[in-house]
Amino acid sequence: MRTGIIIFVGMLLFAPTTITAKELTAKYEAMDIETLIEISKTVSDNEKNKIDKVIKRKIAKAQRDKIAKG
Repeated sequence: MRTGIIIFVGMLLFAPTTITAKELTAKYEAMDIETLIEISKTVSDNEKNKIDKVIKRKIAKAQRDKIAKG
């Protein structure tokens, strides 16, 4: 799993600038929270802010789902 994270971070660093913020956020949305936390330790502050927003959204959604189920 660490190899995958390293490859992903490498792809972010060397990816062409045609990757939009929406595409990047969509990639983050597809990951679980633990992976996002690991990635956030190795990326820039700007990317860390994006990851933090995604994590907060995921936590809020999980809380809403938990409340809805009772």
